[in-house]
Amino acid sequence: MGPGLSLAGPVGFDLDLTLIDSQAAILAAWAEVARETGTLIDLDSVTRRLGIKLEDEAAYWFPAGQREAAADIYRRHYLRTFRRRSERRRCASSGTLMR
Repeated sequence: MGPGLSLAGPVGFDLDLTLIDSQAAILAAWAEVARETGTLIDLDSVTRRLGIKLEDEAAYWFPAGQREAAADIYRRHYLRTFRRRSERRRCASSGTLMR
């Protein structure tokens, strides 16, 4: 190891090699799906299953004929929520105030 370098601790990656904490965005998106569809979705149960396929999670809350529409609603809200959070982080790191 060269001068001034130190060993860092382990870094964890998801299986698709992403390094993000998406739990808040996932739960916010499911909360919006629940609000928009009127379906009771237990976010603690969603949290315990984090990492399964979207379609598999939707199967816990929606009958077969409604899963695709629920997944579309989820994707819309997830992308909106994740982009908003990413933009806030970007602005915070640059010192820019964003409302």
